[in-house]
Amino acid sequence: MAIRVVHPSVRHSARSALLIAGGAALCLMLVVSSSGPARAASIGLGEATSFAVLAGAGVTNTGPSVIAGNVGTSPTLAVTGFPPAVFVGGSLIYSGAPAAIPKLDLTTAYDAAAITDETTVVPDELGGATLGPGVYAGRLGTFLITGDLTLDADGDADAEWIFQTGSSLTTMNNSRVILENGASACNVFWKIGSSATLGTDSEMVGTIMALASITATTRTEVTGRLLARNGAVTLDTTTITLPAECVEDSSFPGEGGVPESPDLPGGPDDTGPDDTGPDDTGPDDEGAGGPGDDNGADGSPQPSGDLPPTGGEAAAPLTAALVSVAFGALLVASSRRRHARRHG
Repeated sequence: MAIRVVHPSVRHSARSALLIAGGAALCLMLVVSSSGPARAASIGLGEATSFAVLAGAGVTNTGPSVIAGNVGTSPTLAVTGFPPAVFVGGSLIYSGAPAAIPKLDLTTAYDAAAITDETTVVPDELGGATLGPGVYAGRLGTFLITGDLTLDADGDADAEWIFQTGSSLTTMNNSRVILENGASACNVFWKIGSSATLGTDSEMVGTIMALASITATTRTEVTGRLLARNGAVTLDTTTITLPAECVEDSSFPGEGGVPESPDLPGGPDDTGPDDTGPDDTGPDDEGAGGPGDDNGADGSPQPSGDLPPTGGEAAAPLTAALVSVAFGALLVASSRRRHARRHG
């Protein structure tokens, strides 16, 4: 019986080839898995994270509203009704330039909420429904809540809900959004294509991001945020609580904030976008402009850049795979050089 002798260099080459093949396969698996549909992604708010109320055309309050979280408006400076509205936890009002960066980060977050993967189309009337985590769009481009809407996390602390409508959101009087089984207000987002109206004595949960305006009628309770990109936010004896665990790293509260309604444009506190007074020192100004005064080369405000990146989870295994490929290639080259010296 013939006995086949395998030269050591062949064994080295075989092991090296296996390493290369394994590394290449891992790379391919990572690429394929990363290209599949994603579940509801976290929406980063950047410098808007600490704002319970943020508007583009001013904030108006009537009655003894209670707000836990900052209030801001830009480019319109008008903020009225503070007092009788009061703050909880040392929050402040940012009007004009100090609120410019949070407003830009709101735009970024609004666009990020336009997720199309795995979107579920549901009836426009959400009242009476119990929904698990996911991305939901209204059948006719609007949302109405009559009665109770229940969001059930089923014990998943990271469960997220994104509601998308091309038109309006209306909650009826005494309606409620209820969180169950570990659901968090931090992970509920409402992307509204026009305006939102919250009914009298209603209870709302999550971050509302409206393209136009937001109106909270009498005695509305909100656990989350009211953020209007272009329009105004109107409050009436409203309670807004922004939970501390929902606030990411932020430079707010900071310079440029005031505890009461600021003076209207033209007064000593006018720090709007057209301010060209002696304190306007350009992109590196860290004076009266406050944390929102972060301008680009042309003097226009730029997003904070603090919104969390995506796709970083695959970096470590991908690097390991590439190292395996490179190591295998080195073994092959070394084996071939030894073989050539022995048989040259």
